[in-house]
Amino acid sequence: MLACQALKKLRSASFLTSRGFAVLTADTVNPNVIKAEYAVRGALVLRSNEYEDRLARGDKSLPFDKVIPCNIGNPLVLKQEPIEFHRQVLALVNVPGLVDQPEV
Repeated sequence: MLACQALKKLRSASFLTSRGFAVLTADTVNPNVIKAEYAVRGALVLRSNEYEDRLARGDKSLPFDKVIPCNIGNPLVLKQEPIEFHRQVLALVNVPGLVDQPEV
């Protein structure tokens, strides 16, 4: 029911093309999407750099003795198992001929 109502609203929206597809533009997209920021060198990274510098200078006032960078999405740093199995399955799906290889 809700999906039908949403579809009717979409159909009547002024941002539909002649083919009936909704088009996202800077005028029609949620303003929060436009305001969103992705900072590789954001506040958390800058703070962690400060902590690393303090530790390197021998600062013992911190409640930890090393900084583990978690901003780059590397779960192996946190001792998580590699996602090798998932990658292997995806490779077999994308290249089925790999199944015929003896080492597989």
